[in-house]
Amino acid sequence: MSSTSPVARGRPTALDVAQRAGVSRTTVSFVLNGRAAERGITAATAERVTAAAADLGYVPDRAARSLRSGLSDLVVFAAPGPQPLSTLALHVITELTDLLVREGLHLVIRRVAAGRPLHEVWRQLSPAAVVGFELGAPDLEDLRSAGVPAVSFAMAAFDAALGTAQARHLLSAGHTVLGYVAPQEHQFRVYGDRRLGAVRRTCAEAGVAEPVVVSCALDVASATGVVRALVEHGGVTAVCAYNDEHAFAVLAAMAELGLRAPADLAVIGADNDPLSALAVPALTTVDPGTVATAEHLLQQVLAALGTPTAHPLAVRAPQVRVRRTA
Repeated sequence: MSSTSPVARGRPTALDVAQRAGVSRTTVSFVLNGRAAERGITAATAERVTAAAADLGYVPDRAARSLRSGLSDLVVFAAPGPQPLSTLALHVITELTDLLVREGLHLVIRRVAAGRPLHEVWRQLSPAAVVGFELGAPDLEDLRSAGVPAVSFAMAAFDAALGTAQARHLLSAGHTVLGYVAPQEHQFRVYGDRRLGAVRRTCAEAGVAEPVVVSCALDVASATGVVRALVEHGGVTAVCAYNDEHAFAVLAAMAELGLRAPADLAVIGADNDPLSALAVPALTTVDPGTVATAEHLLQQVLAALGTPTAHPLAVRAPQVRVRRTA
């Protein structure tokens, strides 16, 4: 004798839920897609449907649901590849993921190979929206033509604000000759150049010398050579590091050379890595506001989807977290 129970047949379906709740499959679809009220479905009926779905362990198939409704709950984050994402970018993406979940949306990361069109990573998913750091004009036009909302975050202004905050803090402390530790890693050079450009502009506006620029790999040997060069250069008393990781390398090199921060060389990082407070000594850094940045991106996504918030948030100005090194 054959069984017709959902367990015997395998994965339960929307029809199984409808039969259990005593409603139509269309009603199940409306309830589970959050459209019960607009369709005049009573609260009691909606509760019966959700209880039936829970009892059966029914999970809607996302692809099928998207095909039926023409809607998707996926937001694609287009990440440049093949280089790894920075710690800062990962923190922003993590916060954005959690915020989108509260709105019934789910973030998926797709890597975009250099020189390849963005549509290679989003068309198969039919997302509700696409988010990225500085999406190119051709990709934005492609998304617009396809009717897919896009949010492109302006990293240039973001990086400039970080560099400006670093330089202003050191100059306000009385330092007049700054060093700048730039990344050797090719994939971070464009961001480093922007931050350095802001440090240069801030020094020029203050009427002090241009910063002394050195590049550093993330190892003690490279950083030791960099710190030695800065110390031997006449007048350098403080250093802006591209980010906290490069600041950690500088601090490790200073320890190797018997130097102390800030007595021998003041050091300021950027990005407010959680480990910056645990460095020895604790690292002064610039906090870009990852939560505020993620909230700003969320509002842009919601606005692009036609549900703008009542009080739009601007990107928060970065704040210096003063600790021991500067």
